[in-house]
Amino acid sequence: MHDGCGGNMTDGMAILQKIRMMGFNKNKMPMVHKFECESCNEMVEMATLEHACSCGMVYAVTPCSAMDSSRIKAAGKYV
Repeated sequence: MHDGCGGNMTDGMAILQKIRMMGFNKNKMPMVHKFECESCNEMVEMATLEHACSCGMVYAVTPCSAMDSSRIKAAGKYV
């Protein structure tokens, strides 16, 4: 079964691996999302599909889900 662009992935590491495999991780987001990093509690301005905050927590989102900030998921630190 094809999961399309976004699929039903809720695991940040799976999302990160997918966008890296497809070469999308450095692509710009359609809009910048601002949220608080769950690890270092700093405000993040995520402008690309993969973003690491200053404490090393990496966030990822698929291109099809990039307009919805609730689809941005933490993948882990220094991954």
